[in-house]
Amino acid sequence: DGCPATLEWCRLDYQHSALRLLPGPERSTPPQGAATLHGPLVVPTGGMRDITMLLWESPFPTLLQGPDFRCVDVNQAFVDFLGFRREQLIGRDTIALQPQEDWLALRASRERAQAGSAQPNEPAMSEERFIDASGRERPFRCARRALIDDTGQTLYLSVMQDATAEHV
Repeated sequence: DGCPATLEWCRLDYQHSALRLLPGPERSTPPQGAATLHGPLVVPTGGMRDITMLLWESPFPTLLQGPDFRCVDVNQAFVDFLGFRREQLIGRDTIALQPQEDWLALRASRERAQAGSAQPNEPAMSEERFIDASGRERPFRCARRALIDDTGQTLYLSVMQDATAEHV
């Protein structure tokens, strides 16, 4: 929709930082349907392509999920992190890649995300686990954000940091 956007580097605590994508200051009133600080971001296919490419080429595992939380796309770092081929991941519900004992909490988190009821005081980052292709548990930190594409569809973008070495 051509809305201006800005990037903001935020310190979460003494060890963690996050990159936030915010509506730009040029507009005095936000466009209809634009994101609030804790709501979904509107990601046009044109203006945000460079930021998307930055994430996709980064060394951090990055996952794009559809409204049903099935994998829409992953970057190469995600493929390397889990050891599955990209084709094995696309279309798959990522909950199947996580330990079964985590499923109840993951489903509750998904329901809150779909209802748009994420609270401002909810953590910007979560700690979760995947089971990789070899059956090994892979802990990670994850920053997840709901996005709205040009067609109005909600997508979920997750950028992860491998925390395996901290749990060995």
